[in-house]
Amino acid sequence: MNRLFMNRIFTKKTALAIALLTLGSSAMADGKIATVDMRKVQEKYWKRPQAEQALKDQALGFQKDEKVLVEEFNKMKEEYDKLVTSANDQSVTPAEREKRKSSAESLVLELQTKQKSIRAFEENASEKLESLRKRMLEKIISEIRETVNAKAKTSGFAMVIDSSADCLNQTPVVLFNNGENDMTEAVVTQLNAGAPAATSSADAVKTSAPDVKK
Repeated sequence: MNRLFMNRIFTKKTALAIALLTLGSSAMADGKIATVDMRKVQEKYWKRPQAEQALKDQALGFQKDEKVLVEEFNKMKEEYDKLVTSANDQSVTPAEREKRKSSAESLVLELQTKQKSIRAFEENASEKLESLRKRMLEKIISEIRETVNAKAKTSGFAMVIDSSADCLNQTPVVLFNNGENDMTEAVVTQLNAGAPAATSSADAVKTSAPDVKK
């Protein structure tokens, strides 16, 4: 990485930092900055555990389907082992031993095909679970942000900072916060105001989690 490229990166980062500081200073001067602990909000939002349960149920469904495929493979493997053993049985005619050997060789191809199917199923299931997890998280974050935005506008805040966020070097984004303009609990209360009072977890999962086709 040459010096010119490094200088460009440094210039861009410096400009961004100055812009953020300028915006932050202006907002702070007007008393317009609020904070929200997004990590805490996500943990307390009633849809979060429902989404996690839906993801767990989906994973269990995939595990059951995989178990069936593995059992089929194991049965085929047992049959193959028996054929190999019988192909070496000296009590039968050479023609019969050759026939059994041919059957075993054919079964090897089926075993290889079945094994590939299991691997493909595992990869597909993993991709679908990850896709479902991302969609659920994006939906939850979107709903939280909508609530945060609405409350910020109503309260006259020009900026809302995530007090739970960390920088790339693992240091907190917010180094000091007296909690005066923290909206965390207010946001949680607003989000959970729509929680179903007497809904079973199974029903809640159906209403809060998207369907995934296997």
